Amino acid sequence: MKNNQVKIKDKWSKLNKLSNKWWQVILLISLVLIGGVFWQRFSWSDNSYRLTKGQRVEIIPGEILRQKFLAQDNGLAVVEILIGGKDLQPEYFLDFLLMEADCRRVLRQTTIAGHYVLDSKRLFRFAFLPIADSEQKWYCLKVVYYSKARSAKKKKVRFYLNAAKNDFLPPAEVIRKDKTVQLAAPLVLRPRYRPLSWREGLVVFNQRFSQYKPSFLKGGWLWWWLIIAFFFNTWLVRRLLH
Repeated sequence: MKNNQVKIKDKWSKLNKLSNKWWQVILLISLVLIGGVFWQRFSWSDNSYRLTKGQRVEIIPGEILRQKFLAQDNGLAVVEILIGGKDLQPEYFLDFLLMEADCRRVLRQTTIAGHYVLDSKRLFRFAFLPIADSEQKWYCLKVVYYSKARSAKKKKVRFYLNAAKNDFLPPAEVIRKDKTVQLAAPLVLRPRYRPLSWREGLVVFNQRFSQYKPSFLKGGWLWWWLIIAFFFNTWLVRRLLH
């Protein structure tokens, strides 16, 4: 009888150890996934671009909208633009092309299709692989609106113009179906940048949030607090699992 009880206790202890190891593996995988998602999403906006919603410019299928802009930093990875509030209809498409300053060579491209929600309360993110050497270079954002429907109706898409004064930006260009070019105020547009390495990302993260941190988290103290928090959380998890 005692031997059976001892065997049962041994089995339970082995199962507990095994489950603790699995919990540690799950915790490690979760931390890696959270860190990876954060790294993929982490970017910072260009503060030199002031955004104020102004009037709107409309385009119909077969028309093109262009805006040249200046990247102030390396790692250009996102262009944010404010589009009108109606949803994109089925069989209607918007091509977003990031091009060189002369608007000829395509560097990055994406397409949004029908049923896409165009929310005028938040900026649309045209995200792409970072451009390493983008600092102080001009780029051309080209938006092409078209439809694959047999009888494409004149369903309009609206883009917001910027009421704030960004004197360094040239006017937006609207290329109509008859090839005429109309000039408008610059678009509500803003570049965003991503770090090109983990070290740069940590440095930028520290700098960008320094204005919101208390004094004991500024400068090199932040890294000490992060190290202490990491080891404390590791110790706490091990205590809970054992």
